[in-house]
Amino acid sequence: MANISISRVDPRSKILLLLSISIILVGGAGGSELVQRAYFVLAILPMVVLIVEGHLKVGFILTSLFMLFTWIAISVVPSLQGDSKIALMGMVVLCTRILPSIAAGYCLLLTTSVSELVSALYKFRLPSPLITVLVIIFRFFPCVLNEMLAIERSVRMRGLLFGNGSVKTAILCRLLPFLSNTLRIGDELSAAAISRGLGAEKHRSNYYEARFTWLDLPILAIIVLNVMLAAESIWMV
Repeated sequence: MANISISRVDPRSKILLLLSISIILVGGAGGSELVQRAYFVLAILPMVVLIVEGHLKVGFILTSLFMLFTWIAISVVPSLQGDSKIALMGMVVLCTRILPSIAAGYCLLLTTSVSELVSALYKFRLPSPLITVLVIIFRFFPCVLNEMLAIERSVRMRGLLFGNGSVKTAILCRLLPFLSNTLRIGDELSAAAISRGLGAEKHRSNYYEARFTWLDLPILAIIVLNVMLAAESIWMV
């Protein structure tokens, strides 16, 4: 019998949160003051999820950055004139739209295990080949990041941080092992996915079972509300 998910928030809520923020906020949807307030709640939501999941430091740092840029947009930008106002407004708009998307993606990667992700994707009734590809991608980037850090430590230990004064050596001593390790990681992840039955036609069991809890209800409500408001704004335009 499958165990209950170890995350407090269901992975499906995190996936829907990432998709809604990427489409609504990054897509640049606008609207009335009520709509903008709803967008603000949606933007702050991934930071709240990070805090709820126990990643307090990352959650508070991202929340502080978002609130700082929001304060600049409300208090500082209106008092400026000319090119400085345009430049600062562009930076603030970019940060307030991109930062929530980064937080939502970071939240999904940081707080969701592979078993939970697989269970959630099967609950979405996605095709098995697509699930296999998504799981491999989900595991690929953290492994590549770890390899990059390991290569950098190895370069430092050998005293080749600056390539003994040669830019070519500095690049090659990092690039060649990175490419070879990346190919190896891709092959190993593909073999691991196949050996675990991710490509099978029949439904496979999961060690963790994704289940909605009471924490998912306000998250899903905020997502549905913002999607409805965004659709109404587009329809009115």
